[in-house]
Amino acid sequence: MLCENSPRLAAKLIAKDSSVFKRLFSGHPKRILMWFDKFAGVGQSEHQQGARALANYAFRNRDLCWHLLEWEGKHSQAPSTVAAKPHYFLELDVVNTVLNFLEDEPEFWRSEEFRVSLEDGEFLSIDIPFFAEYLVKKLASDIDSALDTWKVLKDYLRDESFSVLCHQLLHVASDEKLVRFINDLSSDLSHGYKKDRKNIKTNSYRKAMSWMEVLVYAGIQWKSLMQPMFCNACIKYGRNLLRILEEEEHEEDASSLRELMNIRSEDEKKEHWALREKSLRMDKTSACRYAALEAWVLFYQLSSESAGADSYESLLDECGIQYRHHFSAVEKADGRERKRNKKRSKRSRKRKHRRRDSSDEEDSDDAPWSDIELSSSDRLSKEEQGWRLSIDNYSLTWTKADLAEYLTGFAVQHWLDWLVNA
Repeated sequence: MLCENSPRLAAKLIAKDSSVFKRLFSGHPKRILMWFDKFAGVGQSEHQQGARALANYAFRNRDLCWHLLEWEGKHSQAPSTVAAKPHYFLELDVVNTVLNFLEDEPEFWRSEEFRVSLEDGEFLSIDIPFFAEYLVKKLASDIDSALDTWKVLKDYLRDESFSVLCHQLLHVASDEKLVRFINDLSSDLSHGYKKDRKNIKTNSYRKAMSWMEVLVYAGIQWKSLMQPMFCNACIKYGRNLLRILEEEEHEEDASSLRELMNIRSEDEKKEHWALREKSLRMDKTSACRYAALEAWVLFYQLSSESAGADSYESLLDECGIQYRHHFSAVEKADGRERKRNKKRSKRSRKRKHRRRDSSDEEDSDDAPWSDIELSSSDRLSKEEQGWRLSIDNYSLTWTKADLAEYLTGFAVQHWLDWLVNA
């Protein structure tokens, strides 16, 4: 991870040891070509990577090592010729030349030219596992070398983003270690939570916290990895769960769920508060699981086909969130076009009335247009509208699909905040 994400930092550790490069290239023609076969062709400005180091060193020390350069042509090239025409280096037998330098020119591997070619850390891409293993061995070597390596690692871990570290490290940990990590994180951060409890109760700070952050700062201790995974699935992946229920193999589960939802009590608000009171007598881990499950039920109800705009607005009112109706530009344009069509139709009918005879048959043909209004299907449907909310200063337009997920998260965050502070 250090080699991939901070190659320059890793290069500082590795470039000091010339022996590691001798081991890297000895007996490995492919590795040699990956680093040294980068000579510039006709029209190109300069050599790259190891090729630049090899050419510069060979010119500077031509009296000592030019004879080690092996050429694929009928004869070798003189330094003056290659200096005038750098593309002649393309005729160099790169593999045998580097092997000669490995055997007979140890100073090259400690030279300034070679060191400069390593600074950006691009050489690590030749074989990242090789260099990672080398760094691990340095940690177990002499004390000075180990301390230098630990210092670089600490600097990297300190500066790297926490999300990147979690993404690249946690997936290789066992279930037991993951639970331990989450619980240790909760224990450490909960002390800060208790000190700053007044600040955490402010609306601005609460909005910035995810549901998991609320629990982490509260010091919730999980007994198994399945518990936080269950909560996360219910709270963050409601759409995925609904999609799974729509699959044919889960048809029976979906049917059972629909039956349960159909027989639910009409007085849901009363039952909700009864559950909240009951949760105070549970351990907080169990109470959080109930809150997560209730959050998914809320998402299920809001996402159902029977959930209309009134259901959303009722929930917004209960949460104390002010809202404004908002129609998309396309819907507004459609509405304006309908109005223009209505006016044009009326003008057209007036002209027709002036020109035609008032026969009963003609009257019956034009009867539907005599007093035209936008039908319910033509009006901008309340179900097709969006909402703009006070909590983001009315800056975003929320559709039904997005609002269901957002309101669920908003609700469960407040439920959990109430649980951990009760």
